[in-house]
Amino acid sequence: MTDWLSSTWEASWRPFQYFNFYRLLLASLILLASLLPDSQISPFHQTNSAGIYQFVLLYLGVVLAGLMLSVHWQRSFNAQLSSQVFADVAFVSFLMYALGGVGSGMGALLLVSLAAASLVGRGRLVLFYAAMATLVTLLVQIYGVLNANFEATSIVQAGFLSAGFFRNGNPCSLAWAARDDQ
Repeated sequence: MTDWLSSTWEASWRPFQYFNFYRLLLASLILLASLLPDSQISPFHQTNSAGIYQFVLLYLGVVLAGLMLSVHWQRSFNAQLSSQVFADVAFVSFLMYALGGVGSGMGALLLVSLAAASLVGRGRLVLFYAAMATLVTLLVQIYGVLNANFEATSIVQAGFLSAGFFRNGNPCSLAWAARDDQ
């Protein structure tokens, strides 16, 4: 018996390009925030802002490359989506660690990226993204508690955020929520 999803699913390049435009806007806004004076946005200046600035520039380059690939080279959809989700997880995790952990609120950016990836991606790959983001978020938070004086209770907050990754990125839970609304 043939799996109906694999025979009817096709890559959604246009929504994927919109996802990349969101990522470009996000990287640009974070770059702008890292350039503002201390009085305008203080969390970026409590840490090594030069390191954050360089990392944001690197992320901006990765996002631009991903956008160009999605527009001009429309092949290997899953590989392109996976590499860009990996870049988002790495960037947001670094930013979250640099700004003081889950309490900085930067982990919510992963929720948006995983939601967008679940809309353009499919099946088990989306669950893999949620699992990867969960592991990275929890490991960053545990490392921060052990080495960077994060509050120990923030691990619970990281756990709740991680549960949101699965709720947000799971196509089955999205279908369940849509069924409950009817």
